Amino acid sequence: MEKVYLSIGSNRPAACSGRKKLLLKAEALVLDRIGSPVRISSFYESDPWELKDPVSFYNAVICVTTVLSPEGVLEKIREIEGILGRKRESAIKSGRRKGVKIRAYAPRTMDIDILFFGSKKISNAELEIPHPLLHRRMFVLVPLAEIASDFMHPSLGKKIQDLLSSCPDKGKVRKLPLRP
Repeated sequence: MEKVYLSIGSNRPAACSGRKKLLLKAEALVLDRIGSPVRISSFYESDPWELKDPVSFYNAVICVTTVLSPEGVLEKIREIEGILGRKRESAIKSGRRKGVKIRAYAPRTMDIDILFFGSKKISNAELEIPHPLLHRRMFVLVPLAEIASDFMHPSLGKKIQDLLSSCPDKGKVRKLPLRP
């Protein structure tokens, strides 16, 4: 069993559901298809990151234990995103900047990223674990610090709370009222 940290986010509600409902559905599907819950953060509203879109995102972080491989988790994530209305071609434009893969970010109904898979380090065409940009994103670090502030980033050798305090992102992240 491995502990897996997943970031979930949405800024485009599906036809019949709001962003909060989509996060709840994503959580339920993650728990059903990927693993058993360890900790789940509060929901947060955040400014769009590297997006000109004025619609804010709703975000959360989930920690689960799983028997799946990293590739198995990625496969389940893609299934869940599809069920929740994600169209992968909406964020295809990609390239490289200073050795890091970059994409043109686009609005989406659901985005789920693997942040950590235990202390594994994986880098291939399909997977990059730990997530290569998590330490630069307030919308990931704030909910992650809520549930795992002392977790040590396996590549950077810093605790999440330290990454949060030195994060270059100045986007606003606001905790949402209690869950329904």
